[in-house]
Amino acid sequence: MPLHSLFKKMIKFIQYSYTIIKYFPEYRFDIFGVLFKYILHLIIIIRINAINSDCDYYVGTNVVVIVNNRMNIVYRIALNAYANSRICNNYDFLLKNRKYLLIPNAINLFHTGSKYLNNKIVFSSESKLRSKLIEAPNINNETFAEIINQLSIIYEHNQNTSLVTADLIMNKYDHLFIYCPQDWIDKLSIIKNSINNIIEYISDDKTFSAVFTIIHGDLTYRNILINPKIEFIDFDRSEITFPEFDLFLFLIDLHTYKQYQEPTYEQLFNNIFNFIKNDNMTKEIEMFYGLNNKFYENKKILPIIKYCFFYRTLIYTLLNFRFYASEPVTILNKCIYKIEQHGH
Repeated sequence: MPLHSLFKKMIKFIQYSYTIIKYFPEYRFDIFGVLFKYILHLIIIIRINAINSDCDYYVGTNVVVIVNNRMNIVYRIALNAYANSRICNNYDFLLKNRKYLLIPNAINLFHTGSKYLNNKIVFSSESKLRSKLIEAPNINNETFAEIINQLSIIYEHNQNTSLVTADLIMNKYDHLFIYCPQDWIDKLSIIKNSINNIIEYISDDKTFSAVFTIIHGDLTYRNILINPKIEFIDFDRSEITFPEFDLFLFLIDLHTYKQYQEPTYEQLFNNIFNFIKNDNMTKEIEMFYGLNNKFYENKKILPIIKYCFFYRTLIYTLLNFRFYASEPVTILNKCIYKIEQHGH
């Protein structure tokens, strides 16, 4: 191997190592946990034969995605405890819903490491879809209808009706607090109390009937492919809840990316608050209920669903950061200000 080529590979490896090590710590001064995770991470990469020119690497805050283009396999390797649970969630969805949707085939799920060494890592493999990511400018009413129509299959298959409260819906996400520092939790509690106060003001009934189903959970255009049929990836946030959460996220995220080429979280949440306050997506919402008439009952509690959607989106946005980042506090403070304005 030429010397300059070897040097380039070494630089790339050092940059990769530095990036993933930043996302390993579960708490401050988690030195040994980081060391043991790093060693195990390298062992996993060697085990799956990912050190070759046929592989593309995508490093996120929580997960490393490795695409083996020769084998047509996608690997997901967790970088922290939160990512361990998300990879399992994605894999579980693929196993259960392959017969209903055009999604990757689940291949394997591995648990490795030790809780005593604080280096437990989950990694999975799935088939690579030979499709192209859909592009935001190309999404029109027909594309939107086709996306919702495809998802309607799993929506109908998993629907159920329950009596719930808004507080109960928001409390479902309390288990995610274990991945958040205390100052985030304190601010989320303020936001949750403000939402409950608003809902008490706009609704006479604390308990209401709602139709739930399994959702994609992170339905943005970046998780949708076309070949020429619609295909879906990345189900790490899938859960049983309001199907409207998929609808709202898809529409608001798409609108935000069409407004700004590289939007900030502040711009996204500004659009979410505008959506809560104004009925500016009435046509799309009516189209959604037209394709999913069994969920039409939820329309009467749409304002409540909107606030619950905001709270869920906020928590998952925070988990795109590690505990030492400063931006989450800025996001939370701005959301506290906005939600208090809505309460007046």
